[in-house]
Amino acid sequence: MRTTLNDLRYAARQLARQRLFTLVALATLALGIGANSAIFAVVDAVMLRPLPYREPGRLVLIEELIRKLGPQGLPVTPQDMVEFQRNTTAFDEVAAFTATSMELTGAGQPERLEGLRVSPEIFQALGVTLSAGRGFAPEEDRPDSGVAVISYRLWQRRFAGASGAVGRVVNFNRKPVTIVGVLPKDFEFPLPGIIFGGGKDVWMPLGLTPQEIATIGNYNYALIGRMKPDVTLSGAQADVQAVARRMYEKLPPRIQAEFTLDAQVTPVTVSVVRDSRKLLWLLAGAVGFVLLIACVNVANLLLTRAANRQQELAIRASLGASRTRLIRHLLTESLLLSTVGGGGSLLLAMWLVGWLARVMPASIPRVSTIALDWHVVAFTTAVSVLSGLLFGTMPALSAVARLKGAVRGATQNVAHARLRGLLVVSEVALSLVLLVGAGLLVRSLVALRSVDPGFDVQHILTARVTLPASAYRDAASIRGFYQRAVDALAALPGASATGAATTPFLNLRGQNLFTVKTAGFPQSLSSHAQVAGNYFQAAGIPLRRGRIFDSRDRAESEPVIVINETLARTYFPGRDPVGQQIKLGSRETPDPWLTVIGVVADVKNNELANAVRPQTYVAYAQVNDRILTGFFSSMVLTVKAAAEPAALTSAVRAAIARLDPELPVTDLQTMRAQVERSLSPQWFQTGLVGSFAGLALLLAAIGIYGVVSYAVTQRTREIGVRMALGASRGNVLKLVIGQSMKFVVAGVVLGLGASVALTRVMTSFLFGVTATDALTFVLAPAVLCVVALIANLAPARRASGVDPVVALRYE
Repeated sequence: MRTTLNDLRYAARQLARQRLFTLVALATLALGIGANSAIFAVVDAVMLRPLPYREPGRLVLIEELIRKLGPQGLPVTPQDMVEFQRNTTAFDEVAAFTATSMELTGAGQPERLEGLRVSPEIFQALGVTLSAGRGFAPEEDRPDSGVAVISYRLWQRRFAGASGAVGRVVNFNRKPVTIVGVLPKDFEFPLPGIIFGGGKDVWMPLGLTPQEIATIGNYNYALIGRMKPDVTLSGAQADVQAVARRMYEKLPPRIQAEFTLDAQVTPVTVSVVRDSRKLLWLLAGAVGFVLLIACVNVANLLLTRAANRQQELAIRASLGASRTRLIRHLLTESLLLSTVGGGGSLLLAMWLVGWLARVMPASIPRVSTIALDWHVVAFTTAVSVLSGLLFGTMPALSAVARLKGAVRGATQNVAHARLRGLLVVSEVALSLVLLVGAGLLVRSLVALRSVDPGFDVQHILTARVTLPASAYRDAASIRGFYQRAVDALAALPGASATGAATTPFLNLRGQNLFTVKTAGFPQSLSSHAQVAGNYFQAAGIPLRRGRIFDSRDRAESEPVIVINETLARTYFPGRDPVGQQIKLGSRETPDPWLTVIGVVADVKNNELANAVRPQTYVAYAQVNDRILTGFFSSMVLTVKAAAEPAALTSAVRAAIARLDPELPVTDLQTMRAQVERSLSPQWFQTGLVGSFAGLALLLAAIGIYGVVSYAVTQRTREIGVRMALGASRGNVLKLVIGQSMKFVVAGVVLGLGASVALTRVMTSFLFGVTATDALTFVLAPAVLCVVALIANLAPARRASGVDPVVALRYE
């Protein structure tokens, strides 16, 4: 222990004497370790920390599989939900939930809230103990039960955390509702990654209505089950498949001939991180490369420093210090350096963690829990120690080997220079891999931004309005309101066209099963919307064939439908789609066949990077009254502005307020802002990887500069001799830069090979560009070579300015 303390004191004095070296090394380590600590904080919060439910490993999502509709699992219908709840045997509890939204009044300013309708079993299934109050009783699982549970954040924000909030009556959708409970502070369900995931502030009983139960193909209800303690995942899978098989056998033979029905269970722990795992591993890999580059940089600095300490080390060896003792002393210095650098990295990580929590896409779960806790501190400590051993071992062994006298003079210097050169090669190679990865993401983002979404991005303003059933009780009042709203918005100065739709842009809400009357085509899913007013003109969606809805399309007239080009091309190949017939649902439903009257251009009805799916539109005036009141009382109003759409924001809000002063207007935003928000995951990953690549490039430049500067210092006498014998300044510049660039070129070659292998894992992050994009693989090495050349210039110019007389006297 005493020896170790002596080593630490001596190391601290040595580092304090060489302040420039110490500051550069500490800054390099703080950047590398701090970035890794921040990303680990994200990985820990999202992937490693247990979910905030009791025994989360026993929770699974139950989904249906209809192979012809795609490989992904589907939510269930109300009818199937009941079958799974009654007939499965592998679960202690099976609970259902679906998304809803509601208008809160009677507690301050009216507000539109996102919420869930849940079956009473969900509290037991999740194992949640409420902060205050209670959950729902079985007898409360009915429509208009008049009870609600609210989130902790809503309790704090709207009710100041008052205990009297439980039992208080407020108005949800203008109906009196009693708050019976408050969810725990850190509880959130469903998390992003799970269907209907995102911040939900109000839970209400599921209370299926007769319309919901009677609707065929209503796949909008998610199921979560808690497996019994003695049941395995495979056992639960077999259980739900058996139930699905029995449901399938009860279907009419004609439906059985069209599709098969299966079911699957997916652990909630898997579902939550399924969409985020690849992104987090990408960031972890990128920041790991930065740390390696930082370690290589510090190792090069230590090699240079060790070379200048040969006399000191030789004296210590002559006084009896063994090789092991000298190595331990040098490693103590490295570990002290890495430990202090790790401590400084925590300050950087603290800032980065706060920044990441603010800018991370909403699709990444548990962002609010990202924190610099003891897990991150322990990780930082471990990385600091490992980094110290990593960058300290090679210089220590090299320095002690030089004392043996096995190599002498010029041979010794050449071997030492080659070692430093190899470190530069590795540094350049690692930097190039990061540069290529960042370049591919930038190219992908540029390609994505150039995608034509099919609608007018520059001139549209949208706003969502949801009508409460208590105030708008029938279809006539709902249609009347939206007709007045469309007319009022059309009368605004600066509005050139207005319309409304039940489905927002760039969103797959409202998917519907459809069947074409032509034999030989299976049922499929379309993105479906009910539209009113001059929707297609307002959205800037051009007509390709036939006509769009007009005053002829009334409730009593022939039911009609408009489709997109993808559906027309897929289901009516080589034929005129106008005049063909489509049914929403299966052939057996009593709903009427709809006649296709027009084909409009494709619009992106999902994320911009995804292929366009079949799209169907029906006139709002022709929607069945029962369906309208049950499902379609919420619409997205669309205003096309003659100039800047944001200028109409206040006017749109005021126009709706004149129609109904208590009606909240939500999601009031320009289409330009919506498109940019849809690209936020791509902006985030590109910006972060690009920042890491820029940091790697900076560290590589510093490393190259340091190596070349040291080489020039060591070769001052040689350069003086060359210049005394007639070498020009240009010859010296070529000599210094040429020898350094050999290592850079070797690193570029090695880095290109590594990039070809490693960037293939980025394929899922790319759009419109391949993982071996030629332009990226040309530009990235060119940028790196230019930076390396700039890093060479200063020491090379210093070498070319050597005075031969002074150099010949140099020792």
